[in-house]
Amino acid sequence: METNVVKVALWGVNVGYLSWDKRKGVAVFEYDSSFLERRWDIAPLTMPILSPRSQKQMPWLGNEGKLYRGLPPMIADSLPDKWGNSLFNSWLRDNKISTRKYIPRRWRLCRR
Repeated sequence: METNVVKVALWGVNVGYLSWDKRKGVAVFEYDSSFLERRWDIAPLTMPILSPRSQKQMPWLGNEGKLYRGLPPMIADSLPDKWGNSLFNSWLRDNKISTRKYIPRRWRLCRR
């Protein structure tokens, strides 16, 4: 059985779960109930914890557009974009850190 669920954590606290819906071609995110009880609204504009959707623990679907590439807004915003990847690659180079040595091939950042 194939499992494609990722636990999303922040500061050592479980935020929720993310999975990929192959049929729809988007990711699906659901807040963990214990995280909702903390009332940490980490994405108040795009995925607020006090919204009826969050409170009923209904999943948030990813955005099919080019900007988010199928991810829910909060998840997409937490990942580096082209500019962020460029800065990180520069930092690796300036600190003489080889991506070949420390980062698995499938995780290497785009060098465009």
